[in-house]
Amino acid sequence: MKGSQRDIIDPLESIVKNTYLFTQLAEKNKVGRQLAELAEKHEGMGWLIEKVGGNRSAKENVLTIYRNGLRNSINCSRTSTGPCWRWIRKA
Repeated sequence: MKGSQRDIIDPLESIVKNTYLFTQLAEKNKVGRQLAELAEKHEGMGWLIEKVGGNRSAKENVLTIYRNGLRNSINCSRTSTGPCWRWIRKA
């Protein structure tokens, strides 16, 4: 029987890693959605966050969030959101 020389990854370890990853992504998306909802509910919140169209780069302070399965882009002012912005953008 032949096989490759690749290391075998423990399935349980892989499940735990994937669970952590997807939980983290879901929490980041939740924060982004809550910021977007805040901006939509209250007039004059453009200084904090605003909806933008199209694909933007991370250099432009743009977050991609998902609502009801649809992709949305929002622009956050890096200075106004402070630690929250750094947490969301952290890889």
